Amino acid sequence: MTPEEPVVQAVHQALAALPAGASVVVAYSGGIDSTALLHALVQVVSPGRVLACHVHHGLQRAADRFAEHCAASAHALGVRFDVRRLAGQPARGESIEAWAREHRYRALVDCAREAQAAAVLTAHHADDQAETLLIGLARGSGLDGLSGIQAAGERDGIRVLRPLLAVSRTHLAAYCTRWGLRAVHDPMNDDLTLLRSALRAKVMPILSEVAPGFVAQAARSAGLIADAANLALEVAQSDLANAVQAGGELHLTALAPRSRARQANALRHWLRLCGAPVPSQARLAALCAQAFDSRSAHALWRHAGWSVVRYRNWLQALSPLVFVRPDQPAPDPWTAAWSGEPAVDVPGWALSVQILPASL
Repeated sequence: MTPEEPVVQAVHQALAALPAGASVVVAYSGGIDSTALLHALVQVVSPGRVLACHVHHGLQRAADRFAEHCAASAHALGVRFDVRRLAGQPARGESIEAWAREHRYRALVDCAREAQAAAVLTAHHADDQAETLLIGLARGSGLDGLSGIQAAGERDGIRVLRPLLAVSRTHLAAYCTRWGLRAVHDPMNDDLTLLRSALRAKVMPILSEVAPGFVAQAARSAGLIADAANLALEVAQSDLANAVQAGGELHLTALAPRSRARQANALRHWLRLCGAPVPSQARLAALCAQAFDSRSAHALWRHAGWSVVRYRNWLQALSPLVFVRPDQPAPDPWTAAWSGEPAVDVPGWALSVQILPASL
């Protein structure tokens, strides 16, 4: 194996961030991308430090065959193998891709935690990054949606590394051909009703033809957008530093001198801190208007089951769990003694009672 091999070199660089001798879990679907990743990994570290985890989604007839192929390939490399079978299926109206992605990551994280592995490695590559950028543009996403796939992250305390983000699908296919590696083909990749599959089949070939460097340049743009998203986060954290109280309430006076763009940026981040879904640009503009422009002492803004209540210069975000429904059991009765603290938590109600000075 030559050190100039881009796939192996990318894996080697990613592993440098882990402790010496650490074990890792590889998300192994059996496709070209993960097949190249798994093979390259055992060129860099001992196979005994690698666990190939195959997530059996149960969404198609070929799923059992995929699992059998992955087991055989992992064993041929001397790598431990684990298969995780997902239970259930997407709810009516729920995106199959989103459901599979969320449950797949949960299974991989569980596998890594049980194996005491230092990280999960996935085979996302440069073409995936370019497609993700196009999907974000098609959906009118903001900075977070356009920043694409990150090379490193964390889920539930487990590190997630994506060593191949700078490597093209063409390089990965060539790697598999050079080493005679067999891979499976997922029929869902041919389903043109799925946006990513349609972009991959119809749009990416044209873009790569008219702009040969598109994949690499799109990945570069996603990185620049990610930098801008991180900058927006830092600005929001600075603006909220003295505005958010212990119970999560937001004091609007601290944000009043800011521009509308910074107010919206701060409110978006505050909603995330509260655990609320991020609203669309139009919905966020409506919240800003009610928070900063209304002359009434009271305002109520509802979004995805959440309620944001303004009283004078204070905002509070109330989770749907706060409201007791007739068809659900109510939390246990609650009483407490106040000892002068600024906020009192209400166990079982997902609620914090904020005690404010009478002058407010």
